[in-house]
Amino acid sequence: PLENYISFSPWKINMSIGLQEFSWGTADGLNPTDNINPRDYTVGLKADKIPILSAKFSMYPVDFFSFDVVYVPFEQNDIFPIDITEKIPEEIFYDATLDMTMKKIPIVNPKNVNQTFLSFEPKNFIIGTKINFRVSKVDFSFSYLYDFDSYWTPNIELLRSQIGSFPLYFYRVKEIELVRNRVHRIGTDIKAVIDRFGLWAEFCYTLTDDYLMDSYKKRNHQISFITGFDFNYGPNDSFYFNLQYFGQVNLNY
Repeated sequence: PLENYISFSPWKINMSIGLQEFSWGTADGLNPTDNINPRDYTVGLKADKIPILSAKFSMYPVDFFSFDVVYVPFEQNDIFPIDITEKIPEEIFYDATLDMTMKKIPIVNPKNVNQTFLSFEPKNFIIGTKINFRVSKVDFSFSYLYDFDSYWTPNIELLRSQIGSFPLYFYRVKEIELVRNRVHRIGTDIKAVIDRFGLWAEFCYTLTDDYLMDSYKKRNHQISFITGFDFNYGPNDSFYFNLQYFGQVNLNY
């Protein structure tokens, strides 16, 4: 089924439960803070959102302030047109500098690669909140989402064997496990109208479970951003111009 939910709106409150789609952020087409719904990439890079089983509570007590709380009991996996494990190169190098033996060790054999998908268990929940403000012609918000990483982290398990009585070792791969770890997403966005110009900026800081970024086995934090503006021009404002700049920064990479 597509988006189907039950909604109840007493006073200045809205409550809903069911299969829902969420649209966080203010940028046009690409939103770094919009991470609640899983995506279907079988339709192309402009992936469709998949409605997710969720509960939402919204309150807007005054005109210039509102907030939302979203709870997802079971995170769902994105849908890809290919098996990711089949795209792993035939030879990958594991940096073993910390083992003080050799610089890099080739780890071959994709047959040892396992992909761990999230299951429908209560531990795989998602929860987030978004606070919205409006001052004059400026809208801005702050958001937090306790989420799962969109990308897979490889956990590599090696077997080490000593060469005779010498302090030399050789390695072979026991298993490579692809997992989605927990992340914290802290976001903010702002949108304003100045004369005929619409301006916006959106920012998301993704905090991984390697808080100090000192583990060579885990992913580092990431910053995603987008900024842009648009306006109409020409006779009867019949022409439209839109320009955006966006990107990602992987810290300590």
